[in-house]
Amino acid sequence: MRLVKPFEILKNANIVAIWLNGEISAERDFWLKIWNDAKYRLACDGAANRIGKRNDVLKKPDYLCGDFDSVTKAEKEKYFRLVHLPDQDKTDLQKTIEFSNENKKDWNFDEIILLGGLNGRFDHTMSTLSTLVKFKNQNIIAIDGDNLVFCIAEGESEIEIEVGKTTRICGIMPILQRETIVTTNGLRWNLDKTPLEFGTLISSSNELTSNKMILRIFRRSFSQKIQQHQLQHEYDLIVIGGGSGGLSCSKAASDLGARVALIDAVQPTPDGKSWGIGGTCANVGCIPKKLMHHAAIVGRELKHAEKYGWKSSGNSQHNWSTLVEVVNDRIKANNWVYRVQLNEKGIKYYNAFGTIIDRNTVSTQGVDKKKTSNILKAKNIVISTGLRPIYPKIEGAELGITSDDLFSLEKSPGKTLVVGGGYVALECAGLLADLGHDVDLLIRSEPLKNFDKDCVDKVVSNLESHGVNIKWRDEVVKVEKSGENLEKKRVHFKNSDDPIQYDTVIWAMGRKPNISKIGLENVKVSQSAKNGRILADEFDRTSQDGIYAIGDIVFNRNELTPLAIQSGKLLAKRLFDGSKEIVEYEKVATTVFTPLELSTIGLTEHDALRLYGEHDIEIYHSYFTPFEHVISQDSDSKYCYVKLICMRNEPQNILGLHFVGPNAAEIMQGFAVAFRRGITFSDIKSTIAIHPCSAEEFLKLQITKRSGLDPRVAGCCG
Repeated sequence: MRLVKPFEILKNANIVAIWLNGEISAERDFWLKIWNDAKYRLACDGAANRIGKRNDVLKKPDYLCGDFDSVTKAEKEKYFRLVHLPDQDKTDLQKTIEFSNENKKDWNFDEIILLGGLNGRFDHTMSTLSTLVKFKNQNIIAIDGDNLVFCIAEGESEIEIEVGKTTRICGIMPILQRETIVTTNGLRWNLDKTPLEFGTLISSSNELTSNKMILRIFRRSFSQKIQQHQLQHEYDLIVIGGGSGGLSCSKAASDLGARVALIDAVQPTPDGKSWGIGGTCANVGCIPKKLMHHAAIVGRELKHAEKYGWKSSGNSQHNWSTLVEVVNDRIKANNWVYRVQLNEKGIKYYNAFGTIIDRNTVSTQGVDKKKTSNILKAKNIVISTGLRPIYPKIEGAELGITSDDLFSLEKSPGKTLVVGGGYVALECAGLLADLGHDVDLLIRSEPLKNFDKDCVDKVVSNLESHGVNIKWRDEVVKVEKSGENLEKKRVHFKNSDDPIQYDTVIWAMGRKPNISKIGLENVKVSQSAKNGRILADEFDRTSQDGIYAIGDIVFNRNELTPLAIQSGKLLAKRLFDGSKEIVEYEKVATTVFTPLELSTIGLTEHDALRLYGEHDIEIYHSYFTPFEHVISQDSDSKYCYVKLICMRNEPQNILGLHFVGPNAAEIMQGFAVAFRRGITFSDIKSTIAIHPCSAEEFLKLQITKRSGLDPRVAGCCG
């Protein structure tokens, strides 16, 4: 039996105290004594900011540990002993505890006490609890508010609690099946009245003797069947890739009763950036991009505020570091939520790289220091590894970054060159310009090739009006270090003898499938000769029986997160629920989040003309002024535009819808539902509009391109 005496540990001065970045209201005066009396004091990342403001009563930390993404520059400069722990697959707390344990022989301490981290955001709280579980065989006590929290391992434990320091209310929280988190005076489960049988907890009892309460807990081990399963690593489904598609497929399969293993790890970028589970969208794509896009919108609205009666405090200055911090806080919260979901659904998560050995076998190599390897077996294997950005094959390409690095840059990008003509390039150029940066956008050929040309012209012109300088039909031939500290980049161009110096160069020239090291050659999975993507049919089956592919890595599929999510769900249902439903890859809406958004569904004008001919189609179009621009007289209004393409003859089935303007994605999403079901121009005209709004511009359309009339709308209500 293991005896735990948490209050005795608190009296011990031979400890390491770790201060976490928690909720201010949860801090208590008695923490000061624990901190100041500790043998060693470690501040975990952002906690340094808090301690620095109380240096009149708190001793200076011996070490500042973490990845420093939450520490102000002023605080960072105060510390001589900075321990940079950049591993993105571990929490700052876990890395700090590991650092302490590595130095235990030299430091000669008995216990570790954590201060804070349990009373703030949910993801921070769960992160602290999960870290405690990882060190279940070590006496680590966490204190936050009136809560005293620690972890016990499987088996029988006896916990001695001083009644005078509790309200005789304790809590037990099963974590990850085997371990238990015990909290005193926190979670409101009364030992005298409530049976404490949660999860795999077998029994618990308490007795009151003098001034001490003894809490005895015994936990059951896994069943023999589960133990055997873990040793053999046998599953019904192995998913390689923890992005949107892989997560979706894993969770749906688990919900249907399948035993699922999910393998996911990130190869760091040349600039050293890596991230947690969730794939491109959640970490370095859609989510941070949209948050920064919105930040740019907020900046533009501030400029219009006085016209609506708001008093201005002067020229607003944007702080890049603040934006990066809040955006990446959101990303880390998402990472944690995904981890919690996998745990709740019983999905085994391997933070590792996976290699297919044969049609039923995958080997993994962990990203931990020991590079732990496992052999997994399953009847079904799903590949969902996504895409990674392409670097040009030129001298100095490694001096540039990609969108994988941009959203976590510690320093402001400064003067930036964005190279590319796709949606990533235009979005990055637009948001950086609106955040106040000097931006050049190099477009070698045609921008947004798969979008309607009229709409693209307006988006590009609008980018230029927002300060983006477009360098047309040129190429970068070399990049070299320059500047006083060689921190800048001198870029040489094909069509110019004069190089230009930039602070940042962003490559946004396309993406390639992330499948070169997953063992496709071992199972002879067929790939496209054109771009190396995997060939799969409408049921996501590859050329190898039992191996499936979903998401962006599949040839001739749109690179869209919602499509990957839907593909994963429906594949799981076909594998484990007898479903026959497949994804409809046509009639899918998409949006480019440039300063003026471009949203579209269906055929472009070019494609409609090619398929049906000029005589058989009708094109309705109109410029409009969004209501948001009526008072501000925002110059963006002259680029706002709607286009509807339909068959010329009744019932005039709609072939495509295109919108350039604010909130384009919100507008197009509703039309996308109708478009997928089949919609006619008569349906549009007979629908009563919501007024005033930008979406009603589709309902007001009456000018055709064929007529040659001016499509600019005059007036408002009738």
